[in-house]
Amino acid sequence: MGFYSVRWYKNGEQFYSFVPKNTPQVKVDHHLRGVTVELTQSDEHRVTLRELRLDSDGVYRCEVMSEAPTFQTSFASSNMTVVVMPEAPVLKGLRGVYRVGDILNVTCTARDAFPHATLTFHVNGRLVHPGSGRVQELPTTEGTYPGVYSSTSRLVLPLSEHHAPTLSLVCYAHVLSLSVPIEASIKVEPPRTPILSFFNAAGSGPGAPYLASLLLGICLTHRLLLPCLLLSCTSTS
Repeated sequence: MGFYSVRWYKNGEQFYSFVPKNTPQVKVDHHLRGVTVELTQSDEHRVTLRELRLDSDGVYRCEVMSEAPTFQTSFASSNMTVVVMPEAPVLKGLRGVYRVGDILNVTCTARDAFPHATLTFHVNGRLVHPGSGRVQELPTTEGTYPGVYSSTSRLVLPLSEHHAPTLSLVCYAHVLSLSVPIEASIKVEPPRTPILSFFNAAGSGPGAPYLASLLLGICLTHRLLLPCLLLSCTSTS
């Protein structure tokens, strides 16, 4: 037994119908808001939509009616979600060079997404867990046009020896099962070598006051000898 017609609905409203035995065959686009049918690529087996928008999402149902005399109807439905992917996220706050012991404080922003993007940070290939205390999710804001949102998260990470000499930082913007990354390579140098003074090296032992007096005496002697040498040179000339 063949079928009499195929009809498609979105959220209960018909937007496409096809009666194959009509002569000529008629395909009808009912011009439902958010649904534009590509008639040349639609038939009794499938329907093709173009120019999808945010208001294109919803529950879609296909209904097939058999031929006379029964005109029995069968249908199947499924939900379609339309997402808006952001462009590559933007990292802010990066410096050219860091040293071990510095704090990496950087924000990652994904603009104009629907639904709003979830941001994650990966350091040297490992996820920085959102519950680690290193990641702060900032409030979501409205995007540059209605219906989309911008998301920002902050990463605060103390840098240690295992981050040197190069740290790979990746921020992913996730929208449902899709993601968009941005990557940065950060140079991490060893810590600065501390400069030890002679007095610090001498410590605070019992000989420290005598050592200080000796150094002071040497300095005074050299300050007195300098005029004498100059005077002697002047007299001989």
